[in-house]
Amino acid sequence: MGKEPALEEEFQDAPDGKLQDSRIRASRAVAWLIEEYRASSGLNALGVVLPILYGPGDQRSILAQSAYSLRSRKDEKSIGLQKTSLRLLHASDASSAISGVCTKRDVEGLLNIPGVLVEAADWTRHLLCGFGLQPGKPKIEWLKPEKSALPGQREMSGVKAGKLLPHAAQVDPETGLADFAAWLDERCFRLRPLPSLEGKEA
Repeated sequence: MGKEPALEEEFQDAPDGKLQDSRIRASRAVAWLIEEYRASSGLNALGVVLPILYGPGDQRSILAQSAYSLRSRKDEKSIGLQKTSLRLLHASDASSAISGVCTKRDVEGLLNIPGVLVEAADWTRHLLCGFGLQPGKPKIEWLKPEKSALPGQREMSGVKAGKLLPHAAQVDPETGLADFAAWLDERCFRLRPLPSLEGKEA
């Protein structure tokens, strides 16, 4: 299996179809996503987040996962800064994409974009500058029913792009990543800080 069991278990107990829960779940899902990219996951953003948002087994979840399953886990042998920067780029695009998903009518009503989602997007953009990258403009579109994985259903397509900045901003990638991980722990997971930051107790 090896398909993010921890991530799935994290949201297993959330009640299905509750709009108020969806906001919290979407918010935490984005945080998880970005952390997973930072730590080397490679699983496509929407393929993970939509099942959490809609609940496991929902048609839209199945469609999203089938649409993106081929893009999971390429070579995981060595995760260098360059690879991390690309994952951050995906995560940044994912945050924007999910913001769009959360405000679409198709998500059974209107969801407010959770504050933590906006913060996470800001963090990724800030970190990307340290890698000399900036996020491209993500585009969400609905494919025609005949092109979707199941007849009569629609599936989501996300297009991502990124370009190099002319010069890197004054953000140290390693420090930035450690700070970001600590922020995720504190803001989203309420866990202890990472070992590298344990000395800084307020």
